[in-house]
Amino acid sequence: DEQAEVSMSMGLDAQLDYVSRVILSPEWSQRRKACEVAAMIGEKMGRGHMERLAGTLVGVALMDGDAEVRHAAVEAIVTFDHEVQQQAAQRICEDGLRYEFESLHCSRRNVKTAACSAIGRLGAEFGLPYLEVLQDCLKDKSSMVKKTAMAALCAWGKPVASQEIARMLVQDLGRAVIGDRDPPVRAAACDALGSILEGAPDLPHPVVEEPEDDDEVDELQEEPVGRARTVSDEELQPLNIAVRYITRVLQSDDYASVRRSAAAALGSIGGEVCVAQAECLFVASLQDKDKEVRLRAAASLTKLGGLYTQQIAEALAMALEGRDLDPSA
Repeated sequence: DEQAEVSMSMGLDAQLDYVSRVILSPEWSQRRKACEVAAMIGEKMGRGHMERLAGTLVGVALMDGDAEVRHAAVEAIVTFDHEVQQQAAQRICEDGLRYEFESLHCSRRNVKTAACSAIGRLGAEFGLPYLEVLQDCLKDKSSMVKKTAMAALCAWGKPVASQEIARMLVQDLGRAVIGDRDPPVRAAACDALGSILEGAPDLPHPVVEEPEDDDEVDELQEEPVGRARTVSDEELQPLNIAVRYITRVLQSDDYASVRRSAAAALGSIGGEVCVAQAECLFVASLQDKDKEVRLRAAASLTKLGGLYTQQIAEALAMALEGRDLDPSA
């Protein structure tokens, strides 16, 4: 710490020398301090120094054995200029998200987890170009990798919904909500869906390539007009399916942490698709055995709003009192 204070009182060259020496220290606290100093001087550096230090910091962010040091390294990278952050994101993807080696000192799980965390912190602007690689991490054999990849998607939020692969991504997250055996992963999947699908957006359809052959064009033009979209078509949309899965775990998951995330996700997504689940939220707000679940369900119910929600609430309240809203029933 004294060395760091001395270096900060001196010029940029002394500060860079301190960072380059101490970042390799065997003491984790010293390595963290070196990353913190790098963050403080990030904007002052010339481009050459910035690129070299960013390369070192990416290695620290992926390979260091201490979580605080890895976090501090990424926090330093985000102070660098736009192009250097782009280069860092590319290296994180190539050296981290695609890492598949096992060694005594560096496991694939740890490196890929660190890469997911780092790319998530860099933000959607720098991470979205590598969305397909991050999607692969959702199917990783390690629960830690899956959960951290979902946390990155949760941090990016709504911009993910505008990407071409958004439908497949939502489908993968929906499967994790009901199918993953690890409760933290199920909860993280709910969180990610709540963030990505906030406001119940229309997800883009995959781009269909135009046929090059004129004969193929003629054949397409001769095809009869397709049938109109039906209610069953809407029900099969990834958004609707995801909401059904989230509702299912809110009703039946054994772990309160998962039910909490599910309740919050329904309120974030909103729209008619979640208003249809108002009854489920109302029941959870009254009957779930976990207080935090009840509070989140109630908060989500108020977000949905509308007359329909109010009618459901009144009907359920009367049913719980042993009365029926419709006297003729």
